[in-house]
Amino acid sequence: MSARQQDGSVVSAPRDGSRIRVTCAGPAHGGEMVARYDGRVIFVSGALPGEDVTIEIIENKKSFSRGHVIDIHAAHPKRGEHVCPAAAAGAGCCSWDSAAVSLQREMKAQIVEDLLHRLGAVQDIPWRGKVSALSDNDTLTATQWRVRQRLSITSGGDVGVRAAHSHEVIPQHCSQVVPLLFGSPDQWGIADDVAALAGTNSELVLAADSYGERHIIALTHNEDRHRASRRARVTSRRARIQQVHHRQVLGGSGIARERVLGREWYLPAESFWQAHHDAATTYATLVRDCADLDTGEVAWDLYGGCGVFAHALSLATPYPGPIVSVDVAGPAVAAGKAAFCSDGPDVSIVESAVGRWLQGNIAPQYQAPATVVLDPPRAGAGRDVISAIAVHAPRTVLHFGCDAAAFARDIKLWKDNGYTLAALQIFDGFPNTPHMECFALLRRLL
Repeated sequence: MSARQQDGSVVSAPRDGSRIRVTCAGPAHGGEMVARYDGRVIFVSGALPGEDVTIEIIENKKSFSRGHVIDIHAAHPKRGEHVCPAAAAGAGCCSWDSAAVSLQREMKAQIVEDLLHRLGAVQDIPWRGKVSALSDNDTLTATQWRVRQRLSITSGGDVGVRAAHSHEVIPQHCSQVVPLLFGSPDQWGIADDVAALAGTNSELVLAADSYGERHIIALTHNEDRHRASRRARVTSRRARIQQVHHRQVLGGSGIARERVLGREWYLPAESFWQAHHDAATTYATLVRDCADLDTGEVAWDLYGGCGVFAHALSLATPYPGPIVSVDVAGPAVAAGKAAFCSDGPDVSIVESAVGRWLQGNIAPQYQAPATVVLDPPRAGAGRDVISAIAVHAPRTVLHFGCDAAAFARDIKLWKDNGYTLAALQIFDGFPNTPHMECFALLRRLL
């Protein structure tokens, strides 16, 4: 396979399985490093910036190749040993765990800046150039932060996380999870239950809630989730429970009790919740502090789950106006309705796909929003949703994104619809991985 360069020259791809020596440059979106070999772009997994490595070619495309590190000849000074046993055994959970936390955040900042320049058409980025930690512990080892974990069950009854780019299950402990979720089916007293689920397209969901209770749920799915399209997977993270054929509570009550900014939610432990133990409160506080609301003004919380950001919006002014939260995931919506049913502000929780709700007949009391918060799934909000929101001309938009490329594309769409990026903050919401949480405050241009 070969590719033609801009100058007309043809660059041949190295053969699959061949081994070549390259020097890596900076990071690319997704966590690989960028290298060049005879002018051809190579994306390298397992490397860090500036490293001199031998790699094995594992994939060839028309304009680039992929390879993984076989040997490191000159290591980055901030490279250390693996801190995650599962990642050391080949799991895809903590692909950056051999890099110092400070280096991880430098790389994430570089990725965001590059994507905002290239995809977001933002030249002057309004931020301090640093990725923020979500907790003091993250500054040290970036471990023990995850309060939700999904474990695959093999046909032989083993449980673990999946290998990188594979359905193979690695039966090793992932260092991301909080200590409450450490252990094994034997230690949790559910070994027989898990053995009975072998070969049934099932998984375990572990949750540690705000009050220190551990919940273990077995979910058996209707179909092979791994054959779904990428967009179907990334847009259904909050609605995943709707694909479940059977639910079995193996530990705890199965109902997670969560508390954020003084309000409680009771929701199925497998429902969407922020993965990092400090994320929900940190992001809700940010929404409360950045919401531009005067007395009685309308606010929207789109892709709102159980309404945590709707609650934050209600705290932004002493006398809030009507607030509506919209999400497609039924269990989360039900939890949100229960949380606001007996007291508090004028918050309405609506079960609907966001795009469908925007194209429908929005109730008069929810029209003309002053502030809109949206936290779309990994694929981003997209052109149709952003254009539909812009028609209502909110003066302030608070936009979250857990995929930096999709986030940058959404920022470009906001610019095309008359908004400017006023502030940016990036959180290390997924330490020891190349993923991050992006937040933009956008203002409508008059």
